[in-house]
Amino acid sequence: MLYMEATNWEIGDLDGYEQTTNPAIPGGATWHNPNLDNETVLTDALGPDRVAQRLGDVSRLISSLLLEITDTDQLHSAISAAQDRWTGCRG
Repeated sequence: MLYMEATNWEIGDLDGYEQTTNPAIPGGATWHNPNLDNETVLTDALGPDRVAQRLGDVSRLISSLLLEITDTDQLHSAISAAQDRWTGCRG
């Protein structure tokens, strides 16, 4: 299981509980509150481009992490090289 959260350690009480100074986010946090921590509220507060960018960033980060910890990229590279070599030998 992988669990990720984000915060801003440089605002509020400097304890990470306040996530933003954006006035569109009541109290500066949306964590674990389904009425606030949802696509509609976040898109309205941050704009559609930022939400899409963050989702893309998280997807790339998780994909890279999974590839790294499973050596999948190296495995598939080796398989591809072996297939190319085998195809070349059969000519």
